[in-house]
Amino acid sequence: MLKKILLGGCAASLLCGALFALPASAQNADTGNLKKQGIAPTAAVKGASPAINAAVADWARPPHDVWNDPVLKPADVLAYVGVKPGDKVADLMPYHMYWSRLLSKSVGPKGSVYTFIPQLGCYPLNPGCESGEITSPSLGYSAKLRPQQTLIGDSRFNGIDEALDTQNSSSYRNLGVVWNVGGKFSVPEQLDVVFSFGHWHSLRTWDYGTPMPEFLKVLYAGIKPGGTLAIADYASEPGKAFTQNEAWHRVDKEAVKAELIAAGFEFAGESNLLANAKDDHTRKVDDEAAQVSKNVDIFILKFKKPANAPKDNRPTKAQLAGWTNMNLRDASAADTAPGKTWINADGSYQEYGVSTGRWFFDASGNFCQWVESPARARGLAACQALPPGKPGEAFTVDVNQAKPEQRVLVKQRLYPAAPPPPLDLPRPGNGDS
Repeated sequence: MLKKILLGGCAASLLCGALFALPASAQNADTGNLKKQGIAPTAAVKGASPAINAAVADWARPPHDVWNDPVLKPADVLAYVGVKPGDKVADLMPYHMYWSRLLSKSVGPKGSVYTFIPQLGCYPLNPGCESGEITSPSLGYSAKLRPQQTLIGDSRFNGIDEALDTQNSSSYRNLGVVWNVGGKFSVPEQLDVVFSFGHWHSLRTWDYGTPMPEFLKVLYAGIKPGGTLAIADYASEPGKAFTQNEAWHRVDKEAVKAELIAAGFEFAGESNLLANAKDDHTRKVDDEAAQVSKNVDIFILKFKKPANAPKDNRPTKAQLAGWTNMNLRDASAADTAPGKTWINADGSYQEYGVSTGRWFFDASGNFCQWVESPARARGLAACQALPPGKPGEAFTVDVNQAKPEQRVLVKQRLYPAAPPPPLDLPRPGNGDS
């Protein structure tokens, strides 16, 4: 599925592998260099699948990833989570991409990995945001009042730059970056596994301001019936619930367990693989560090979506009959107005004067535009409800919780003869209003 959605993918994966694989001599030389840097060779772990062991032993892994292995025990963790070749996986808030790279190799060419990154900053329900000043229905931030509360170019670190660099690498062709406003979770296909390491607590911090009931609902919808949600995070003192998320970057595992069971997940077990009894839970954790501390207590919880859960709400082929090769536009827009979106049957779209990329439907039935260009918005999944009614019938869209708009689907295949200049989308930190 991901190969059909990502732009620029190789049509013949075997040919791509032949083109980009390095000779054995180069691989051996690289392994030798790692040894010189003090990185011990990775031994296979009994109980882990050959695919997981091969992913951990991959000679092309960055040195700073390998240095984390003695602390994070990746083969053991991924074996416990149950990742297998062909799985469709999301790495929620990947930061330094340690787990994303391992997941990409573990699921192999028939699998998909979506690195999902909630946007930093301004969600309308965040008390620090002014919902009346939201300037974009998809970005959800105030460029005038909070120019730094965006994703691309934000001075704070959340991993978007490294995620996009990894996506661009020929070594990770089954990996795609998706980001969106806090509280959203939209990916192109139902997931076998959602994995979150070290940042479940961050969802509740001021930086993200995630409305958890809404987020847990769409997260649940995005997982296959019988699929797995695995949460690993830094343990707080027992009984602290979510009170140490902001100051100490820790969370109470029992509070996490309770909120996910309440959201409909079934508790499937807990692992002590990364537990540390010497941690007294009174120190702040540096959750943005590239190297994870060996002195911190980390819990791992595993949940399952019930096997009898309802299927997702993606539209059927019958519902989409005649829907593609259409133009989605404002009902009152002139024929030459920018902002109209051509929805092509090959999975691509062009939003006239704004962006281009691929389109998909998420598990909630929302129509999503996955941006490839402009580069500053690459990876954004801008989603809205599936247009009701028939082509040609106007419908209302609640664009940003403040300004409903009328839109319509029309069978218009002619592009305007003289396109206007591209819209100047807000750029972080340059004073745009």
